[in-house]
Amino acid sequence: KQPCSVEGLVHRGRCLRCHPLPAHAKQPAPPPHYLPPPPPAPIADIDPSSPEGPTDAPDPSPKTQARTEPMAPPASVLPTDKPKSILRRSSSYNSSVSVGSAKSDKSNKSVTISIQGDDSSIASEGENCTEMGISFRSMGNTSRRKSARTLGYEERAKRAARKEEKAAIARLKAIGNGSNGRGGGDLIDIVATMRQYATSDEVQLLGATELYERSKSKSEGKLIGRSGAIATILDSMKYHRKSADLHLACCKLIRNLASCTDHNCKVLVKYCAFSLLCDTMEGHQEEIGIQSRGCAALASLSDESTRTDETLFDKVRVLGCIVGAVSAFPEQEETLRAAYSALKAYGYKPMKVLSAWQDPSARCKLISS
Repeated sequence: KQPCSVEGLVHRGRCLRCHPLPAHAKQPAPPPHYLPPPPPAPIADIDPSSPEGPTDAPDPSPKTQARTEPMAPPASVLPTDKPKSILRRSSSYNSSVSVGSAKSDKSNKSVTISIQGDDSSIASEGENCTEMGISFRSMGNTSRRKSARTLGYEERAKRAARKEEKAAIARLKAIGNGSNGRGGGDLIDIVATMRQYATSDEVQLLGATELYERSKSKSEGKLIGRSGAIATILDSMKYHRKSADLHLACCKLIRNLASCTDHNCKVLVKYCAFSLLCDTMEGHQEEIGIQSRGCAALASLSDESTRTDETLFDKVRVLGCIVGAVSAFPEQEETLRAAYSALKAYGYKPMKVLSAWQDPSARCKLISS
């Protein structure tokens, strides 16, 4: 390799304009094989009035024309129909391109982005950025429309369900206000309405109250047991544990149904009536009516307890609920009578049970006997 030297301009790679040689130094002679480049041929101006241009001027080569004429940016880089993002061309177009003064309609902030690449990559990136912005905006609008539409559907569905529930409540009240001579069709309507609106406290309370009024008649009690209403009543107690009025109506209803026929007692025990009554008495210890009516309902199922296995009848828990009712209301005559009747129905002496319940060893002997 040999360093470049140009006479009067460059000496062995040293620019003589920026770093001139000292006065005593001799100007080196150019190498023998060096030939200075010929000066570029001037481009003749074409007269627009003459149909033909000058014939003696040489035509410029494509390379010379590419060096002397400025290159126009491609149309894809500078879209005229997208004023939000303006691509400005720099002096070195093939190496870098700057995107300037991109302002948003909602904010006055300007963002400048520099992109490295050639003409095709810059054009494609500009188009992709524009398309991505449009697609993101359209996706956001679509999701917002979908969420608003979903909320509208849910709101309309809730209003329709509430309207149907009000109609069912009105229908149950109309059945309750009817005469005593009720038919079987009304009974089926009550049970079906309770099953359809199983989550409504008001529907369950109205249905249980109406079934309790019907169960005062022994023939109606048999119809209730045969219609499949017992499972509906026990499910209502299971899923509405905080409604004291509903549990009070169910306790009275269970007591009447168990007193009608042995078939009702078997169905009640099959669907865990013992455990649900104990849950009711333990969950509402401050309610006098629930304690007394719960003891009466447990007493009505005492005959079936002898024919039931331990999975459906827990003797310790049943006796504990009865004793708990006496301990909670020792001065309430109604509660004491119901508790004493229940203990007698299970074959225990009330005073002996109450005295032995405080001693753990005596309690174990009492339960095992």
